[in-house]
Parts: sequence; C-alpha cells; structure tokens
Amino acid sequence: MGNKIIGSFVFEDIGNGCLSGRWHNNSERKTYPESAKLTSNRGALPFEGIYKTTWIQEHDKTESCELIISLFHNEIYNVTWQRSNSIEYQGQAMIYKGMLVGHFYQ
Repeated sequence: MGNKIIGSFVFEDIGNGCLSGRWHNNSERKTYPESAKLTSNRGALPFEGIYKTTWIQEHDKTESCELIISLFHNEIYNVTWQRSNSIEYQGQAMIYKGMLVGHFYQ
C-alpha cells in the first residue's frame, strides 16, 4: 500500500471572489501558498462555490485545478479539488475566526 497524502489547509476570503491560503501535508517539510478565484455557483454561505485554484509545491512547482466548497452539515463544509471530474484531494472544513480551516486527503 502506498503512502496516503494527509494534510491541512486554511483559506481567508480576501474579497472579490478571491481566497488566499496555505497548506501542508505529511510529505512536505514546510507550508505552501494557495490562491483561488470564484468561477461560478456562489453559495449563500461564506466560501461556498466553485473556484479555480493554484498552489505552489516543493521546488516552486505549481498545480491548478477546480476547487468545490459546499455545505455538508450544519457548520461543516465538504472541500474537493478535482481535474476533469477526477478527484485529486477531498476533505472537510469549518469556519473559524472568519477563515476556512480544514483537512484533506488523497
């Protein structure tokens, strides 16, 4: 069995449909930035919607995909990073002090 990627993230809503954040996982030695721009389906709740997201990885490699944030239950959100309807990462999050804070796995 291969190593499973498990990580954490935080996003701040910086206005105009933009999110700014940082992420970390169990295979990295530091945190990295991630940014997202709302593309469609702005939800009624904070952070809900479909975004185009880009993040930096080790050796300044960049990755991009679609980020879907939707309410799961009460104050818990489902978060999915996907390319061409194939899930890259998924997780859950909550809003804490105005930021979306959560975990993800592959």
